[in-house]
Amino acid sequence: MRVHLLFDVEPGVVQVFRDSLPDGFVVTLGEAPSDTEILVSGRPTPELLASLVDLKVVIIPFAGLIPASRESLLTRPELKVYNLHHNAAATAEKAIELLMAVAKLTVVNDRSMRSGLWSPRFDTSDALQLDGRSVLVLGYGEIGKRVAKVCSALGMKVSAVKRRTGQLVDSEVKVFEQSAFSRLISESEVLMVCAPLTPETEGLVNRAALESMPKEGIVVNIGRGPIIEEEALYDCLRSGHLHGAGLDVWWQYPNSNSDTAPSKFPFQELYNVVMSPHNGGTVVGTESSRMAALSELVRGIHNSDSGLRPINVELGY
Repeated sequence: MRVHLLFDVEPGVVQVFRDSLPDGFVVTLGEAPSDTEILVSGRPTPELLASLVDLKVVIIPFAGLIPASRESLLTRPELKVYNLHHNAAATAEKAIELLMAVAKLTVVNDRSMRSGLWSPRFDTSDALQLDGRSVLVLGYGEIGKRVAKVCSALGMKVSAVKRRTGQLVDSEVKVFEQSAFSRLISESEVLMVCAPLTPETEGLVNRAALESMPKEGIVVNIGRGPIIEEEALYDCLRSGHLHGAGLDVWWQYPNSNSDTAPSKFPFQELYNVVMSPHNGGTVVGTESSRMAALSELVRGIHNSDSGLRPINVELGY
């Protein structure tokens, strides 16, 4: 079986991946051979997919499915498509980091101290206590479950929204279908966006949702930028309706130009925003973890593991 890797990865890590596979597997890089059976690529094009006549499986080597990839994969509906969740722990930790930084004004205090100012110590603090506050976790998958668990340990009242689950009780977390989102967001002081970008979630956190949140609410997004209505979030932060936001995902990304603004609105001018360059899933050893997860998935595909869950390309996740 031929596995083709179409993304940047260190040669030494590739060799470890090769050595982990059963006999009979061939791992290639560069231009994809026409007899490729498993393609590992985050952005497969329709042209590439059409050229791989023996293709059976596509693995997106991260969580989620970007819209362009979804459109490409819809041209080959017979393919099985899988994600990797190797960075779930790191991304969940980033979500908690951003929550804490926003709630406790970490960046504001750090800037004051670096300027030699102790004034935040003597001023009436605007920092928020999280214990007892209500939090809604939008997206209750590998990342959302970890986030919910930590929030619960902090003494927060946790609810979660998951696609088509019905109302469930998972430990101390109440889990609801997405249809309950409008009601739940109006009762939630903190929103943790951990969902993938799909046709169902794009723009879900709109102006009405944000304005319905209790005043001094916090929004954290480690899912995808367009899940939140860009202008509405900016307006709610600038007006002070929201206490703050922690954002690791954005609406605009650079190609080769690192000076690309992450939004058409100047979030960088708002003191109550903590900004991060979409690196929540990247930590020391990330690529090794990715390849270990990829190896496990490929072996599972080879063994026809019934526990594997392919992506529903129509739904986008």
